[in-house]
Amino acid sequence: MHPIFFTLFGFDVHFYSIFFTLGLAAGCLIFVFGDRRLRKDFREPLLDAYLYILIAIMIGAKLLYVFINMKSYIGHLDLMWSDFRRGFLFYGGLIGAVFAMILFFRKKDLPVWYFVDAAAPAIPLGHAIGRIGCLFAGCCYGSPTDLPWGIIYPASCPIAPSGVPLHPYPIYEMIGNLIIFAVIMSIRYKSKVPGRMMAVYLMGYGLLRFGLEYTRGDFVQTIGVFSEQQVISLVLFAVGLVGFFLLAKMKHRDLAEYPLPIRPQEIAKKPKRSI
Repeated sequence: MHPIFFTLFGFDVHFYSIFFTLGLAAGCLIFVFGDRRLRKDFREPLLDAYLYILIAIMIGAKLLYVFINMKSYIGHLDLMWSDFRRGFLFYGGLIGAVFAMILFFRKKDLPVWYFVDAAAPAIPLGHAIGRIGCLFAGCCYGSPTDLPWGIIYPASCPIAPSGVPLHPYPIYEMIGNLIIFAVIMSIRYKSKVPGRMMAVYLMGYGLLRFGLEYTRGDFVQTIGVFSEQQVISLVLFAVGLVGFFLLAKMKHRDLAEYPLPIRPQEIAKKPKRSI
């Protein structure tokens, strides 16, 4: 695998950056236009929210990476800025995105859980596309394997070990995320409880990530018998499971109860009062 796609004016354009951007773009399209209940009347707040979500993803992913690698940053806080283009953890970005959504839509008095559901299929689709970039970059590589589909990274790869067949972890996760995406898209309108699709995603990805951690070869730090990522996966699954049942007991306003914004053209069409 070769991490650099091309060089322009001395600046290296990496495959990781390209697929990361494509993943964000695909996620944005699904988030804004994917839900037929929201795309007509709530398109503008969806677009506004996505900007905040992107910022929260970057900050959350970086902060979790720094927290887990705190020993490396103690006394060297300047590294947070010098290596800002690398060193991100997906779970940090996910936590940041969910909190940003809830805070944004609550502040705007908009149907929070409907919007959270709109993000449920966007996350695994964007994540799946982003993992292609991981495959090219050699990050998030798998553990050694004797399976016939093991991949061997060249010596030019700066991250993954070369000359040894490894589990194609990014491909595993890409396939798993696409399955989660397909499941959510197929059942999203069958649920009468807003927020449940996000609960389905949390449970699905929590199980997926927990199992796939056994095939991962990089960045393994343990808490007891589990890796840190597996512990987070179990917490994620538990939150999704509890939320799935708890959301059904909450009172939810129907979308029709939210007043639509008055558009300038609608004001112009109103008949003038006679004097």
